[in-house]
Amino acid sequence: MKIDLSDSPLEESKRSLEAIHNLVAAIEASHRKSSRSRRAGEVLRPFVEGLERYTGIIDTMVQSNPALSALVWGGVKFVLVVSYLELAAIQPYILCP
Repeated sequence: MKIDLSDSPLEESKRSLEAIHNLVAAIEASHRKSSRSRRAGEVLRPFVEGLERYTGIIDTMVQSNPALSALVWGGVKFVLVVSYLELAAIQPYILCP
């Protein structure tokens, strides 16, 4: 007697998981095309990542004359750190194309 494994619950769940994965990928691709904030994030990401590399140098330059530059750089650095942490937190959940 042969057992047909193609109808097993395990195989059905694998097919269901693949269908869900394909559906989520299609929705994400559609959202990527229509979302302004997502497109802006993709454009600004290289700039933010490049600026993140030089924060130590900018910190040193600001310390030399902190009158006004410390206030400006403090706000910019806060936004950079928050955006970097948010990106690091959500990156594992974003499907790669």
